[in-house]
Amino acid sequence: MDRTGGDFRLAADSPCRNAGHNAWVPADVIDLDEDGDTAEPLPWDGEGLARVAEAVVDMGAYEFQPSGPTLSERVKGLQVALEDLVAAGVRLPANGRPLAAKLETASACLVDGDFASAIDALTAFHNQVRAFGRTGRLPMEAATALVAETLDLIAQLGG
Repeated sequence: MDRTGGDFRLAADSPCRNAGHNAWVPADVIDLDEDGDTAEPLPWDGEGLARVAEAVVDMGAYEFQPSGPTLSERVKGLQVALEDLVAAGVRLPANGRPLAAKLETASACLVDGDFASAIDALTAFHNQVRAFGRTGRLPMEAATALVAETLDLIAQLGG
């Protein structure tokens, strides 16, 4: 933000954004988040904010914190939208559980930092939603919104 002033946080246009390697984030050996898992990657950056705020860790001590919902929050938003459709009476096979399972897999993969598997799960969700929209099992407006959000998530993950 301001190197000469000693502010080494990242600006939105910094070349250090998404330029690190997730595999190089050290383990949380002293259990900073007190969850008992010392093998997981460090959860926080130098300011105590999310260490990986986007798909790829940033270079340096500070992670750029984008405004708006995180990738995990956006997947949760898809889950809520799916639950709302089922609650509104949209008749999906197995009450939407196979679709929900794909989103749960994507969410777990994001937490684990396995972005390739998250992309795979979101792609499977996308394909099934498109099929349900084409066959009339899902209202076209709902299918279009779910597909658009899913494709944007996949793109942000590098897929």
